[in-house]
Amino acid sequence: MVVTEVELWLYTPSGVLLLVAFGLVFGSFLNTVIHRLPLMLQRDETRYVLESLHIEPPALPRLSLSQPASFCPNCHRKIHKVNLIPLVSWFWLRGRCDSCNQPISVRYPLVEALTALLVLLAYFQYGLNVHFCFSVFFCLCLLTMAFIDWEKGWLPDVLTVPLIGVGLLYSVVNASGLIGVSPTDAIVGAFVGYLVFSAINFGYKLWRGEPGMGGGDVKLAAAIGAWFGWVMLPVVVFAATVVATVFAIFLIGLRRYDRRTGIRYAPFVSIAAILLYFARDTGFLPHYLTL
Repeated sequence: MVVTEVELWLYTPSGVLLLVAFGLVFGSFLNTVIHRLPLMLQRDETRYVLESLHIEPPALPRLSLSQPASFCPNCHRKIHKVNLIPLVSWFWLRGRCDSCNQPISVRYPLVEALTALLVLLAYFQYGLNVHFCFSVFFCLCLLTMAFIDWEKGWLPDVLTVPLIGVGLLYSVVNASGLIGVSPTDAIVGAFVGYLVFSAINFGYKLWRGEPGMGGGDVKLAAAIGAWFGWVMLPVVVFAATVVATVFAIFLIGLRRYDRRTGIRYAPFVSIAAILLYFARDTGFLPHYLTL
């Protein structure tokens, strides 16, 4: 069969290089999403507020995920195509813009490399099939949200809500499969994640007079529940909490912990969820956690 031949070819060095190239290019796109999506949503919110107050919004240059062409975030000059090669260009330029010589965030090559790695992991674990497609979506959506939350401190609904919906859809598509969760577990997991984290947030607000987490974190918990089910949800939350606590202690030791901003939770949830996702489907976790 043609599909089998393609799968076999992808296991060759040439096929692996193709997958890596695909991951790097897609990682470059994710960098665009991480940088531009928050700006786009902030513009829309500002425009909505001004229009509700019957104030004419200021005219701003067009900004979307495709326009304008890639530009330096410091000097805003257009980046030459030769400097847009994923991963390679950052090292070639030594992490600096060739126009203004200002540093370019290490986030750019890091996202590209992580995207390529996750694509490879998904392929070698699932092959070229529906599980691969859903797994790549899950991992890359979490990766994008992790960096947005790390930089901006919030999670956009345009990412969290689709992650919930696709998780529920995957449970239906894979209802008779040997991996993943059943539709019932996915629905219960989504509700449990949303309700429990909403209750925690409400209780913290009563105690401290301020929200303990944003609405995006609550929706992210619902998404994790949809993908893992209600049994695995506490495991993911516990693992994320442990890693976040260790990181907070590390920052306190360096005297760089800011109590006003606290710790961004989504990056640690994303790390724990991605690692446990692959561990679950390889049979590494105890059987009672995958029911």
